[in-house]
Order: sequence, then C-alpha cells, then structure tokens
Amino acid sequence: MKCYSIFLLLLLVGCGSSEDTETDTTDATEAQDVETVFDPLIESIDKAKAVEDIVMQQKQQMDEALKKMEGETDDSDQ
Repeated sequence: MKCYSIFLLLLLVGCGSSEDTETDTTDATEAQDVETVFDPLIESIDKAKAVEDIVMQQKQQMDEALKKMEGETDDSDQ
C-alpha cells in the first residue's frame, strides 16, 4: 500500500509543470491586493504583534540591566 501511494505521489509530481510564467506571479500579487472582510482583523493582529515586539525588547533591556546590577552587587559582597 505504501509503495502504491508513493508511486502515485511521484506520478503527480512528475506531471506537474516546471515552467514559471509571468501570469502566475502577477496573479499572486493581484490576489494580495484584493481587500477582504478580514483586513481590519489582520491589521489589528499586526499592530498587536508590533506592540509585543516593543514590549519584549524593553523586557530584554530590563533583564540585562538587572543582571548587570546583580553582577555589580555580587562583586562588592565578596
């Protein structure tokens, strides 16, 4: 059964077209330009991801500052 499914998969891959025409690439870019009802939702998610990135950068900076301060206090205690 596995050999049969592998054979069918190879047959389908072999029958595919390897030519990349300009119409395929222009259709893909045109499809991205079409406005959908989900655009406001997607924009909100993108904004939330941008805010999350900023917060994570601030957290990393705070962690580094705390480690630096801990390192300075450890040296003075000894």
